[in-house]
Amino acid sequence: MSNRHYASVWDAIEDTPAEVENMKLRSELMMALKKRITRTGMSQMQAAKAVWRDAAKRQSTGQ
Repeated sequence: MSNRHYASVWDAIEDTPAEVENMKLRSELMMALKKRITRTGMSQMQAAKAVWRDAAKRQSTGQ
């Protein structure tokens, strides 16, 4: 077993700095979404509908 130390779990499991950064950003996004869903009291179904509605709106406007 290795005694190596890493700055984050992503540094330990990803192969490149780009992959590490991508996973950090994705993790931050998911934590922010969870916090907002909890704060607003949305159900899982309400949150899913909001995400899909917003994604469809962005797609229709070309964003």
